[in-house]
Amino acid sequence: MSGIAQGIALTMRYKVLDIANGCTPYAGAALYVWQSTREGSYSLYSEGVQDQNFLRGVQAADDDGWVTFQTVFPGCYDGRWPHVH
Repeated sequence: MSGIAQGIALTMRYKVLDIANGCTPYAGAALYVWQSTREGSYSLYSEGVQDQNFLRGVQAADDDGWVTFQTVFPGCYDGRWPHVH
């Protein structure tokens, strides 16, 4: 799979906290994100990009609970504002 989504560069940074332990950083917690292309297509699922896996990924939080994704600004489609899952 070698496709690349075009768009405006976007850095998303999340801090994952363990609320069961007093909102301490949750080191090692996995965070999975995915989004549509600027045209509203989802890799692996939408027609024409079922054989691609761009704009999706999983990472483990570092010791301080941080996870950073490099992506592009998400697209929108009928009935939905730009968003990330």
